[in-house]
Amino acid sequence: VGVVLVALALVLPVTLADAKLRRARDPQLQEQHPKQALAAAVDAQELDSTWAEPAITEGALRFAAGDRAGAAAAGRRAVSLEPNNWSVQYRASGLIGLEDASAGRAAFLAARELNPRIPAVVAKPKPAAPVDSLQDPNS
Repeated sequence: VGVVLVALALVLPVTLADAKLRRARDPQLQEQHPKQALAAAVDAQELDSTWAEPAITEGALRFAAGDRAGAAAAGRRAVSLEPNNWSVQYRASGLIGLEDASAGRAAFLAARELNPRIPAVVAKPKPAAPVDSLQDPNS
């Protein structure tokens, strides 16, 4: 009985967190009841406080609601939860950059360091090509 209780104590919060996150990511819920979607993401984070995915989802939902500071805070929380996960770093970089461009770029560069397959051209934008006078309608 003790082993079963320990197993339930370990598995149940993770399972419930996953269910809450799936609910938060439901496009229909996000469109019709955005506050409920956000609450589901927050609940998922509370159920599994070591998982960055609910924070990423929360950040996206806060951004959609116009809460840039809340979105950036969620991005920073996601990065702190999984600092060695390139995907989290990459997705959080945009959220963090909403409030602090240099911190967002740092998160992006951390993601690129963790996964060198992220194109370098994204990390260092190419300068704009000179406009040919034949292509410029104003000349």
